[in-house]
Amino acid sequence: MASILEAISKTVMETYEPAIKDARPRLDKTENMIRTTSIGVGRANFGREWKAKHTFVGGQAGINYSRSILGGTMPSAGASGNLLLYDDGSTSAGRTFPTIAEMPTPGFYDMEIQLKENVGGFAIPLQVFMYDKAGGNVGSVVSEVVRGAAEGYVMYEIHGRWKLNSVNNSICVIQAPSSSEDVTTTAKTYTIIGGRIRSLRAGMVCQIWGDATLANTGASGINTLVSTTKVFVEDVNTLAGTVQLRRIGGSDINLTASGYYDLAPYNPANVSGTNSPSMASGWIDWVKSTGTVFGVSLSAHADWRSLIASVTGQPLTGTLLNKYVGSFRDATGKDIDTIITTEGVLLGLLENIEDAAQLFRYEIQGEAVNAQIGFSDVGYRYRGGKIPILTTPHCPAGDLWGFRFADGNVRRYIPPRIDGTGTDSDFGSEVQFLAQLWGSPSIFTPGRDPTTGSEIDIQKAVYYFFRELAPMDPQTLRLTGLTEGTTTG
Repeated sequence: MASILEAISKTVMETYEPAIKDARPRLDKTENMIRTTSIGVGRANFGREWKAKHTFVGGQAGINYSRSILGGTMPSAGASGNLLLYDDGSTSAGRTFPTIAEMPTPGFYDMEIQLKENVGGFAIPLQVFMYDKAGGNVGSVVSEVVRGAAEGYVMYEIHGRWKLNSVNNSICVIQAPSSSEDVTTTAKTYTIIGGRIRSLRAGMVCQIWGDATLANTGASGINTLVSTTKVFVEDVNTLAGTVQLRRIGGSDINLTASGYYDLAPYNPANVSGTNSPSMASGWIDWVKSTGTVFGVSLSAHADWRSLIASVTGQPLTGTLLNKYVGSFRDATGKDIDTIITTEGVLLGLLENIEDAAQLFRYEIQGEAVNAQIGFSDVGYRYRGGKIPILTTPHCPAGDLWGFRFADGNVRRYIPPRIDGTGTDSDFGSEVQFLAQLWGSPSIFTPGRDPTTGSEIDIQKAVYYFFRELAPMDPQTLRLTGLTEGTTTG
C-alpha cells in the first residue's frame, strides 16, 4: 500500500536547484601557486630534435703560490766576495713564475634539454550541446566537461612533477590481491600502499605495471607492463586509502597474489618489457646524488648532486631542519627558499612541539576565557629569513623537499605556438587545440566512426602540448622517512 506522499507524488512538480554542484576533489592550491609563481617559463632557442642546450663553465683558471719576499739566494762568484750572481731559479726553488703547463683553464660542459610531446582530448555528444542551448537547465554540461578535462590536464602535469620513478611514470603502488584475480568490467577495490591517494581521481585512465617476482616498488620502478588494456579509476576512497579499478574494452588483466603493482597514467605507446615514454621531467628526475641529470654526469660534476638523507623514524623538528638546511647551505653556499612536505609530516611536527602551551592563545577581556587552539601558519626561520613550509597531497609520504625557486631557477620550457591553433581559458595558452587549424570556428571538430571514417553526432576536441621542466641549478635538499602524524591518504 502506498503512503500518502507516494499517492500524491505525481501532482508535485519535480524541480532542481539551478546549479551543478562539483563533487570532484579540489585541485591542490599549492601546486597551482608553484606552477604559476615559482616556476619560470623558458622559450629557449630549440634546435634539432626539439633540444636546447645550456653551456656551463666548471673550475677556475690559473695558479697562485707564495715565495719568500726576501728573494732568492745570492751565490758568490769568487772567494773575495767582490762578485755576486743573481739566482736564475736553478739554485732557489720557486723563484720562477708558473709555466704554461702549470696554468689550468676552465672546462665547459652542456646540459641538454629535450621537449616532451603530450596529446589529449575529450568528446561531447551533439545532444548535450542542444540541451545546453535549450535553456532552463540547472547548469551547463558542456562547461563542466571542458572544466573536467582541464582539471585532468592539470593532474597530468602534477603526475609528471610528483611521479615515483622515471621507469614507468607510476603515481601510486597498489597491494596485490590476497589471491589471484582478474581486473574485469566489474570494479574491484585495491589498497594504495605507495604514492599518494590524492593523485588518483575518478575517471582517470591508467595502466598496471608489475613483474614475475613482484619484488619492486614504485620508488625503483617496475619495468614490465602487465597489459596494454586501459584501466579506469571507478572511485577513490581517500579516507580509507583504496581505489576501485575496472577495465573498459580489451581483455581481463590477471593480478597474481601478494606483492605490489605500479599504477601509471595510460600511454598507448607502452610496450611490455620496455620503459614508458617519458613525461615531462619531475623532481625525481633531477634531485639525485648519483647518475646523470640532463646528460650531466654527477660523478664528474659533484656540484650538481643534491643532498638526500634518510631520517627514518624521526619527526620533523626545528633542530632537524637546522641540521640539514644548515648543512646544505654550508656545503653549497646556496639558500633554500621553499619547503614542501606532506600534511602528515606537518602534523608530526606539531605533535612533537615540546611545550604544547605554544598552541594555545587566550583572549581575556574581563569576560569568560576565549581559548583559541590549533595553528594558523607554520614557517621556518634560518638566519633571520623565513622559509615557507607548504604542504601538498601529492608529495610522497614522509618526504620533505627543500627547493630553490628564486630567480627563475626552475623553468617550464615550451615552444612557440603554431599560428592558427586554438586556446581555451580553462586550459591556458600552452595547450594548443587543433580544430581551428583545420578550419573549425571552435575547439571542436566532428567525431568519426573508427571503421568507416564517417562523421558521427559527437564533437571532439583534441590538443597537444610540448614541455619540459628543468632547473638551471639542480641542487636540492630531500629528506625521506620522516614520521607522520595521524592522517590519511
